[in-house]
Amino acid sequence: MTKEQLRQYRSIKIETSQLERRIAELEGLGQDDITKPLRETYREKLGTLIESQLKIEKAIEELNPTERELMRLRYIDGVDWTEVCATIHYEWTQTHRIHARALNKIKSI
Repeated sequence: MTKEQLRQYRSIKIETSQLERRIAELEGLGQDDITKPLRETYREKLGTLIESQLKIEKAIEELNPTERELMRLRYIDGVDWTEVCATIHYEWTQTHRIHARALNKIKSI
């Protein structure tokens, strides 16, 4: 798991919601034969995105509680570093040490 993969989590969540909405819209049209290939394509992409989300969630779950909270705040919730520090009650330097340690742990996952 890389830092870049973690950064993609929020984009994955947005795209997942968009695909779910598109699938629902197509199903609402009632023209199953015409829209079936497009719905299947959307469902395949949705499956891939959900697999990516699960991989990230499983990697984060392997961390200790403080590291998990920090990583979820930063990468899943998109909280800026100042707010992360305030939420986990650590100073900037210590927060970044915890972050670096967490990144090292999940690199092997």
